[in-house]
Amino acid sequence: MSANNAAKRVPAVRAPTLVVIAGADEIIPRARATALVAAFPASQIRSEVLPGATHNGLDRMPQYLEQIEEFLTD
Repeated sequence: MSANNAAKRVPAVRAPTLVVIAGADEIIPRARATALVAAFPASQIRSEVLPGATHNGLDRMPQYLEQIEEFLTD
């Protein structure tokens, strides 16, 4: 699913949402990730950029799991 298609689906999302963005993503341009985040109401979204993380290496960054854990426990 492209970021454009994902943004179109945002109105159907009712839950608090975390978007973790790879700072060095070589697949999804930052502008698309930013557009996805901007499609959510500010009160519903939390976004985090992990500097140096690549698209396929994001889950190997220690901060990735830390951000998810923090989001789920807030």
